[in-house]
Amino acid sequence: MTHRQDTDTRRLARHAEAVRQRLLRRWLARSLSRLAAALAWWRGETELRAMDERELHDLGLDRGGIDYAVRHGRERWGRAGNG
Repeated sequence: MTHRQDTDTRRLARHAEAVRQRLLRRWLARSLSRLAAALAWWRGETELRAMDERELHDLGLDRGGIDYAVRHGRERWGRAGNG
């Protein structure tokens, strides 16, 4: 292998390693973001499920709407006082 080929090979290997690290960082960031969202949903759902019917009604919710409310927020229409 000539010196030029050796230099090109090293440059290509460094570039490939940089790309691999960048992709790994992106994957890790997305995974941590998804984990944080899942934990927030779980905490919110746990908190709402611990409430009684009156407390849920005060929030404009019922037991059947907890999952939706946790993941998407309350409906902005069709509920009294939610404008």
